[in-house]
Amino acid sequence: MAEPAFDPLAARYVAVQDARTRPHHMAWQGPVLRCAHPFWKTHFPPNGWNCRCTVQQLSERGIQDFGFKVSEHPPEGWDKTRAWENRRTQKVRQVPVGIDPGFDRNVG
Repeated sequence: MAEPAFDPLAARYVAVQDARTRPHHMAWQGPVLRCAHPFWKTHFPPNGWNCRCTVQQLSERGIQDFGFKVSEHPPEGWDKTRAWENRRTQKVRQVPVGIDPGFDRNVG
């Protein structure tokens, strides 16, 4: 019998913990959030040029094996935005704080 396909239930933001990591990215590491949480629509890595962050996808078994708990609360301030002006078009739009323009959506 074939193994069932991996069905991720939740995910955890993983930032490289060194001096080159952006402070916002470091602050987002930790909470395990359901894959359907709105956080992942804007904060799925990479979140900027040279971003080395990743996501650890977790099944129910993985959550239990690692001793994680699924949270309903994303990192504080994740929904704050800043105005960014496209110099070519002069259009201004809101992008999440800590994320480079153009990287603010999960393309997957």
